Amino acid sequence: MFNKQIIKKAAAMIIASVMCVATFTYAYAAGDTNNFKFSDIDLSVKVPKELICFTRTTTNNNSYLEKLGVDEASVLTNNMIANKIYLEAVPEDVGYEIVVYGNTASKNLGNLNELSEDELNSLYNEYVASQSAINNDNIKEELESSELIKINDIPYFVTNIHSVSNDVTVYSQKYYTVVHGYIYTYAIQSKTNRVSEDMTANAKSIISSASYAKVRKSLFENSVISETLSNIITVGIPIIILAIILYVLVKVGPKGKAKRLNEEAQLRAEYKKAHENNNKTK
Repeated sequence: MFNKQIIKKAAAMIIASVMCVATFTYAYAAGDTNNFKFSDIDLSVKVPKELICFTRTTTNNNSYLEKLGVDEASVLTNNMIANKIYLEAVPEDVGYEIVVYGNTASKNLGNLNELSEDELNSLYNEYVASQSAINNDNIKEELESSELIKINDIPYFVTNIHSVSNDVTVYSQKYYTVVHGYIYTYAIQSKTNRVSEDMTANAKSIISSASYAKVRKSLFENSVISETLSNIITVGIPIIILAIILYVLVKVGPKGKAKRLNEEAQLRAEYKKAHENNNKTK
């Protein structure tokens, strides 16, 4: 009975610790996806589990940081904030990445799903023109194709671009929309190959899952708090396990020893009694 109680308490402590980790990253797993919420831009998305994800609350305890060529999580966080990035997702081989950008829209930019067809087409043409006009000393971009599509009744301006900077060619496919006063851009970027059907499928899976509803602010979206709690839990779980082992040894040890001594005493008594009975019968 005692051992079962200890095991139950130990399991409860470990489960509580794991749940705490899941909570402070403000991300959680569900089925075949990892789900993320971003209160700054009122966005919730589901990312296929085959992709490794990074957010502004990624900590130094994330073993995949090196895949992005980053030594410190703070470097990643600062880069994301500077470039208005909320999520980066990459496959195991880092052959490409899917990036989610978010920003507050200007007051004169209407929600795409509320525009008339003429207004939407006019804005689409303006957007496409802006994407094909980038050509300076640092970067040259070529717009290869574009289209206006709808996913879950939300219009998206889609552009396929390849750019060259410092002799490095990057192929990208961008999905742009404006909803509830926020600009959202989902971008596939590849330095090795053109955007494939598999890359597009993963990006569209994320976009299809997008919920543009109000997201409650969480204390754990703060990168400093996330890093601190991550370190506490990383050190804390082994300490909890060690404490449980010591507790079992202290509590169970003496009782186990006493039980063994009692059993040995009973055996000696039975042996002595049997030996005396044998002597009487002789």
